[in-house]
Amino acid sequence: MATLVSKRKPTTPKKTEDSKILYIPLTISLFFVLYLLFSSSIIICSRKVKGSSSVLNKDGEMDSQKNDTLTGETAGDKVSSEVAKRYGVNHKSSKNESEEEQYKYIKPKSKGEEYALKAVIKYLHVQRSWISTRAKSKKSRSCEGKGVYVYDLPSKFNRDLLVDCVDMVPWTNMCKFFKNEGFGEAIKNLGHGWFRTHQYALEPILHSRFLKHPCRVYKESQAKIFYVPFYGGFDVLRWHFKNVSDDVKDRLGIEVLKWLRSKKSWNSNAGKDHVFVLGKISWDFRRSKLPWGSRFLELQEMQKPTKLLIEKHPWE
Repeated sequence: MATLVSKRKPTTPKKTEDSKILYIPLTISLFFVLYLLFSSSIIICSRKVKGSSSVLNKDGEMDSQKNDTLTGETAGDKVSSEVAKRYGVNHKSSKNESEEEQYKYIKPKSKGEEYALKAVIKYLHVQRSWISTRAKSKKSRSCEGKGVYVYDLPSKFNRDLLVDCVDMVPWTNMCKFFKNEGFGEAIKNLGHGWFRTHQYALEPILHSRFLKHPCRVYKESQAKIFYVPFYGGFDVLRWHFKNVSDDVKDRLGIEVLKWLRSKKSWNSNAGKDHVFVLGKISWDFRRSKLPWGSRFLELQEMQKPTKLLIEKHPWE
């Protein structure tokens, strides 16, 4: 049987040809826009700076240079006096610290890095000196009407929770973070007052500070606020990675509120003048559908006291 085959060549749709025609001006326009962007960037990077600019010399001092060309390679090396004023860094290096101490940990590779390092060093010295400044202000500060009362809770609500620090978190030995009143191990090569502090260590740190507070009082009648040293964050943390029931997770929080209800100081203002410090995020105390954390902050008695946490709940 013979088969008829058509010899006509297949025709290309007209739309395809039209689209090709449209692509050409679009491509040209795109290249033109890119050309403008790159050319403007080059102009900005290569423009000359009018007036004078300040530069750190090898002695760490600021020298003045006029009409220097600021290119991409040298932009990081030159620093204006306006920037120095903005960050509060003196043009001259401190006479009290040697070059060896300044660059003990980081070796600057350029003048820009050297300037940044000087700014950081100055900031660190300010942070290190705040304790001495605070100590001076304590002498003139009055505690009248500012009494702080610290409850003497049973140790099961705070100190006993730190005993199992080895097994508290599967991959971390937490014991080293409980040294130095919760600040952790000292970092000796950074000088006095620097510690390896864990992000969850807020509770023992604040507890030790409240105990030493200059306005601490020992009579409830003299108190303006009442601090409850309940380590709720560590209570939650110890159950995070263990298969226990919700009743076990909530037990200690319910018990501490039961203990407070027996106190006249709590009942007089329904806990409004009481402060809780919790060293974890708010979500860990608002258990809902997922079996994670406790419901401590959802309890009715916890709605009026002040709660200090490391991260707040955005809608609470």
